[in-house]
Amino acid sequence: MKTILPDPELEFELQELYILSKHWIQDISFIEDEIRFFKSVFDKFPEPVLINEPNSIPLEFNRKITQQEANIESLKSRIQDYLKFLEPFISDDHKLIDLDLIEKFNVLGTEIKKLFESIKQTKVELFTHAEFVMTLEKPVQ
Repeated sequence: MKTILPDPELEFELQELYILSKHWIQDISFIEDEIRFFKSVFDKFPEPVLINEPNSIPLEFNRKITQQEANIESLKSRIQDYLKFLEPFISDDHKLIDLDLIEKFNVLGTEIKKLFESIKQTKVELFTHAEFVMTLEKPVQ
């Protein structure tokens, strides 16, 4: 029979994984604020002539934001599931750890990075569009 000694470094690493995962929730909250800001800006600068055209920028922007919001909801749920999955490893020194723990963490981390990149691209497109629309507006005399 083998005696298993507690590994304080492993406990620290598991707690760090848990804390990083909790920070993802804050990151997603930031992204949700960004989307609210995007919608506010976009509502102020619609393209009046093209607003009902099937390939208009407002419709495409709305599709993109809707997809990002769906990704956010999915990620929030999966992060909560991951946090619940991690808790037993932190509280039970004898629970066996496998690669699934790290693989799930890496998959979620990659998806969050992709979401941030998507939001960044949307921001660039939104500001480019807003600048274009502002140049089209004629000054009031």
